[in-house]
Amino acid sequence: MAGAYFCMDLFMEHILSKYLYPLGLLLPLLLTGCKTETQEQAGTWFGGEIINPKADYVLLTKNSRLVDTIYLDKNNFFKYRFDSLVPGLYSFIHKEYQLVYIEPGDSIMLRVNTLDFDESLAYSGEGAEKNNYLIDMFLHNEQEQKLMPSFYQKSPEEFSASLDSMRAIRLEVLNRFKEKNESSAGFNTVAQASIDFDYYSKKELYPFAHYGSNHLENMNSLPADFYAFRNQVNYGDAHLYTYYPYYRYISSYLDNVSYTTYMNGARFDRTSPVHTKAKLRLIDSVITHDSLKNNLLYATTRRYLINSKDQESSREIFQLFLDKNSSEKQHGEMKLLQSACDKMIPGNPLPNQMVVTTENTIKDLHSLINRPTVLFFWSAGSSSHNKRIHKKAAEMRAKYPEFDFIGISVDQNHEKWLKTMAMRTFNEKTEYRFNDAATAERELVLNSPNKAIIIDASGMIIENNTNIFGSNFEVQLLGYLNSSPFQ
Repeated sequence: MAGAYFCMDLFMEHILSKYLYPLGLLLPLLLTGCKTETQEQAGTWFGGEIINPKADYVLLTKNSRLVDTIYLDKNNFFKYRFDSLVPGLYSFIHKEYQLVYIEPGDSIMLRVNTLDFDESLAYSGEGAEKNNYLIDMFLHNEQEQKLMPSFYQKSPEEFSASLDSMRAIRLEVLNRFKEKNESSAGFNTVAQASIDFDYYSKKELYPFAHYGSNHLENMNSLPADFYAFRNQVNYGDAHLYTYYPYYRYISSYLDNVSYTTYMNGARFDRTSPVHTKAKLRLIDSVITHDSLKNNLLYATTRRYLINSKDQESSREIFQLFLDKNSSEKQHGEMKLLQSACDKMIPGNPLPNQMVVTTENTIKDLHSLINRPTVLFFWSAGSSSHNKRIHKKAAEMRAKYPEFDFIGISVDQNHEKWLKTMAMRTFNEKTEYRFNDAATAERELVLNSPNKAIIIDASGMIIENNTNIFGSNFEVQLLGYLNSSPFQ
């Protein structure tokens, strides 16, 4: 433990010393250049430079709604002027995303390298200080997560004491920031929330990490005041409902409390019908903000449907969602998902799709299946993933020769697909791409890049939503081989 504390002490020494001085002194060249320019312009601005861009635009959103699409110029800069502004947290998205706090009169410029997105992100200009503070705390949280496994092994009392000490350091950093920088009440609320809800989330995670999901009944032995903070939480905060630390805490809280309603009758399983029903009802009863409630109902139902292996329970949960969710748009989206998931339940025939061969001819997916088969999916646009997933498929192909492993690309550019395969030396005999990727992704419910579908020799679904990198993947392959005579 001494090593863990030493690492944290070094990091916090850096953070604390940083906030003894104005943040503007840390980026003198950037701040001087940008501030001079923005002082000559009226209004509120947001822009910056994207190094190694992955697209020609940046998306700006607020509360999960698109504000605008901002295109990069020939030098990979973008700039956006607000005609009107609702102060608060915004998200900017360029394949990856981060948050930026914008207030009237700000002229915030960022600089980010997509090869090291979060670590390279820095702000300059009017309003930069508060955003550099937020990104520093975000990176600190990432570092802190590496220490948590050892913390979770402590007794509840020791864990709470350690967490309180960590929280006190963060509060000291925030207080020093506020002493050196003028900050609004709105920003202070967000900064405080980033501390509080990270603390609360770790408390909610403790029983899972300490006792394990198979012994969660021991959470009954936690000190009576272990979750006392729950009484202070606003479960419908209009200013924070899309803020990740807040949303993450709410989700963890809902899972914990939902489990207590059935813990004497079943083990904890987030994707089980009993847990999903309990969680949907709890969301409806405790969440007071309509958009937050709808989004939580949507995410919970979606998770269940994608993993469901039971048609009757799927339809019951889908109806429960319709009864409690008030968003007509989400109703429509969920109906499409439910219909697709219904067809993907194990025991059903795999929905047929048209695929394109390397010779640019079209075949139907069913015609490729002559033996038990694993389908996996990839894109030329994700270099590290397509390399990694093909390596995994090759390992599994050698280990389980009873199965065919077929890779299907979601790319629509035929030449780019061929070029990627040639560069990677993928086996063209086991590679195809979808003729209509959008339809295939919807009908096969391709919700994750690591998703694999296992089907038998007759094209019937064995596993509808497995993870080719998951610890259970080989168990599923062996389960099929051991339960069915191999032809």
